[in-house]
This record gives sequence, C-alpha cells and structure tokens, in this order.
Amino acid sequence: MKKIGIITTSNAINFGAVLQAYALKTTLDMLGQKCSVINYAGNESICGRNLYKDDKSIKNIIFNFFIFFKRKYKRNRKKLIKNFDEFNKNQIKMDSIKLYNFDDVILKLDYDILICGSDQIWNLNLNDDLIFFLPFYDIFPEKKYYSYAASIAENMSDNQLRIFRERISHFNEISVREEKSSIELEKKINRKVENVLDPVFLLEKECWNVLSSNHPIHSENYIFVFLIGHDKSDNSIIQSIKKKYNYNTVILNLHPIQYIKGDTIYNVVDPLQFLNLIKNASVIITDSFHTTAFSIIFNKQFFTIYRNSRNSRVENLFDKFKIQNRFMNKNNYMKILESELINYKIVNEYLKIEREKSYLFLNRIVKGEHEVD
Repeated sequence: MKKIGIITTSNAINFGAVLQAYALKTTLDMLGQKCSVINYAGNESICGRNLYKDDKSIKNIIFNFFIFFKRKYKRNRKKLIKNFDEFNKNQIKMDSIKLYNFDDVILKLDYDILICGSDQIWNLNLNDDLIFFLPFYDIFPEKKYYSYAASIAENMSDNQLRIFRERISHFNEISVREEKSSIELEKKINRKVENVLDPVFLLEKECWNVLSSNHPIHSENYIFVFLIGHDKSDNSIIQSIKKKYNYNTVILNLHPIQYIKGDTIYNVVDPLQFLNLIKNASVIITDSFHTTAFSIIFNKQFFTIYRNSRNSRVENLFDKFKIQNRFMNKNNYMKILESELINYKIVNEYLKIEREKSYLFLNRIVKGEHEVD
C-alpha cells in the first residue's frame, strides 16, 4: 500500500473545490491506497476566506467600504466558512487540523506519492502558487510526482509557458482536465500529457446520492439557480425558463447583493446541502463548472450561462459527452429553450468510457508504472 498526499484547493470557499478534493481522495481510498489531503492554507484572499480585498485599488476600497456595512452578509460568510471547515474535517478528513503554510508542508511530506490537482491550480493568472507544482524534488528525489486533472483554463504567455515547463520538469506523469490543454501542452513541452476527468466524475451517481441523502433542503419541483458571475440579462433568462417549466425558482446567492429574483433564496448552505439542491432539482441554471458537472452526474436538464472568460472548461465537458445547445446568453436563450432534452443514455455511455480511462491513469500512478520522460 502506497502513502499518497494530495495538494489541491481544498481550503477554498468553493463547492467544486472541496467536492473534487473529496472525490479524488475517496477514489484513491477505493483503489486500496492510504491517501490524505494535505491541509494547505493557500492564499486566503484567493481562497475566498477574506471578507475584504487586499489590493488597495480605488475599486477595492469602495468594495471594502460597502462590505463593512453589510452585517447580514458578513454573518452569512462566517457561517459559510464554518460549513466548509466542518466538511473538510468530517468528510475529507484532512491530514491535520492545523492549516499548513508552505514550510509546514515540507516538514510533513511523509508520502511515497504526491499528487497535485484538480481545479484551476495551474491557472497562473488566477493563482500562481508554486506549491501546486510540487516543488520538493530537490529535497525528496525518491518520491513520485504527478498531476491529476489540473486545469489551466486560460492561455499562457510565452514567459508563463517557460516558467510552467521548468516547474513540471520533475513530474513522473502529467494529466490535465481539458482536452484542448492536453493537446497544446504536448506540443509545447514535448512530452505526454494525459486528458482525464475532473475528480467529481470518478464517483458514480449512487456515491453522491448516499453522501447527500441526509441533507435535504428543498423537495418539491423547482428550478435551481446558482450563478458565480452576473449580467443584467440573467433575470430575463431565468424568468423565461421559469415560464417554460412552470416551477418555482430556488436561488443560491453568495454575493453581497441579491442580483437575481427568486421564489426561495438561500445565502448559506454546506457542500452536502449544495449537492442536495442539485440532486432534487427538476431544472438547473448555472454558470459554474462544477454545478454543470454535477447536473450531468445526476442526469438533470440544465442550462449553462455563457460568460466572457473561462468557458473552455465547460465547452470541454460538452464536447466530451456530446451535449449540444446548453450554453445560453442574452442573444440565444429563447432558441436554446426550444432545443431537445439532453439524452442521458448517450451521455452516460460516454461518461463510462471516460471514467474507465481516468481510472487507468490513477492505477498507473499507484502502481508506479511511469517515470519521467
């Protein structure tokens, strides 16, 4: 049995981040390994744990002044952070109660294999954190280093590509989440780059059903809406979908302002309640990658609102599972509403094939069958 340490964005106040960490750890446990998620703190501003913006730009000063007077929002945010910490403690069962900084991690690397991933850990424009490149080879050359489903999400500049190539030179094997990224990276770094599924897809629907079964939050037919971004046209899109299906809307709003209207609004849930809201919904509207992913896992009819950045992650899902006409914007939403329902018989067949490929990659990791090229 190998001892495996995972370094990922598990400290983020982000449902997808903690659920993908749970899924990767659980999958490796199921493969008979002793696996832990390293409790790395990361940048608390990027992780969403700071109420106020660090950068003292005029825009952020105005934002901080506005947040200072939003007492309800601040109370809700504290509850939300507590919910995530309890999930990490009780479900992921982190390797330590203490949050590690970079130097702490080096002192605690009692693992045979180190894996970084998934989520946008390699998006240098979003979170340029050296630890997500496992920079321990000079100290621990005997260990094995891998990435699993790391996401880049945005194009790299020539200088970023040079930095990136240096940082991954010691990896025994590399895998990324988006197929386009795997193809482009192979050409640029001149070595094999596997394309694998986001960890949440490694667990079948039944596993997620069991995990979320004791956390009901809403039951009757409803349209679940969870938006990370916002646009003036969002309300028009939501109301049109509501009119088509004649269901009430359940809104999960984590913003300090209520941008969209709904019949029921939640401002604080835990990750398992989040899963339950997706599982029990009749229709889902989102702009979130992982909400889209769980909509597919639970075989839901859904619509994903197109934003101006980072759409490649969702486009990759649609291409991989042969899902068409799910991206909406203010110009096409009436047309998309008339499109055919998702045929989940076809989707689930493709998901099964891709899941098997991803399991093969993880099996190679635990067996140590590949070395640095």
